Amino acid sequence: MSEENYHWYVVYTRPRWEKKVALNLAQKGIEHYCPLNKVRKQWSDRKKMVLEPL
Repeated sequence: MSEENYHWYVVYTRPRWEKKVALNLAQKGIEHYCPLNKVRKQWSDRKKMVLEPL
């Protein structure tokens, strides 16, 4: 498919389901774009680096 035939669509997801939807699209062979940001989260017992959607 040439670049002229590509169409962009926006997908509205439930909160915090962006990565799951991106995985489902990839499994179906649909090209997607889901930029992620590495963020440090802190809980009462630990700190962890997590990937969050922008």
